[in-house]
Amino acid sequence: MGFWVGSILLVVGLVFLLQAWRAGHAVRRWSQAKGTIRQATQGRATDDGRRWWDVLVTYRTDTGQEIESWDQWISGNADTLTGQSVDVWYDPRNPERSHTAVEGSSPGGSWMQYAFGLVFVAAGAGVLAWALQ
Repeated sequence: MGFWVGSILLVVGLVFLLQAWRAGHAVRRWSQAKGTIRQATQGRATDDGRRWWDVLVTYRTDTGQEIESWDQWISGNADTLTGQSVDVWYDPRNPERSHTAVEGSSPGGSWMQYAFGLVFVAAGAGVLAWALQ
């Protein structure tokens, strides 16, 4: 039983790590632009009371094309988000595919994905080591 539990934890951890790495690797090849949040619509609440926001962001590509794109944020409120300047990373082959972040932060795999991945890998390795004694 311990072998299977450890194996499953290990696989789940590796999936988290792979997804985080792939997201960060893909976005780092994208182009960057300055954007502005034009609209913020309140979304669902998290368990700890924070709110998700659907934000409409406008930005201009390297070729001069103006793009409007929706993204989700988990901080702020409509008054403070609307008009805020943001960094936008977009796929040059498909400029509507984008990711936004507060100016100065970086896109890609979230630290939460990496953290969960490492925790699951460590737990899986520990359970496997115990089961194989």
